[in-house]
Amino acid sequence: PTDPTVALPTATAAMSELQTTTSLQNSKTLAAANAALRSDLDREYFTDLDSLTASELRTRVVQLATEMSDRTKWEAVRLKEFLAMKEKEVGDNYLTILQKQRLEFEALLAQKLREQEDVITRQA
Repeated sequence: PTDPTVALPTATAAMSELQTTTSLQNSKTLAAANAALRSDLDREYFTDLDSLTASELRTRVVQLATEMSDRTKWEAVRLKEFLAMKEKEVGDNYLTILQKQRLEFEALLAQKLREQEDVITRQA
């Protein structure tokens, strides 16, 4: 059984570890998505710029701005969904830790209560 004085620091450490792990995974995922986006934009919009006329360049700039706006909107939606999923995952993990600690604490309290009952019955 877990000592109640140790349970709180243990829960805090576990929660901190979960947050760090989740943050690291989020950063890696976002970096990969950013690299894929840059590669796609380079291929699609930045090839053969030297051979375009001024009018074609203006058209390309408008296309690029429109594309960036659309992608930003979709990335915001995707990021919101991703964060909601990760928040649920972290919440579930945190709840699991709390439930485990509660069971351990209840077991410890029951053991202490039995010990106290034994002491009282021996004294009586």
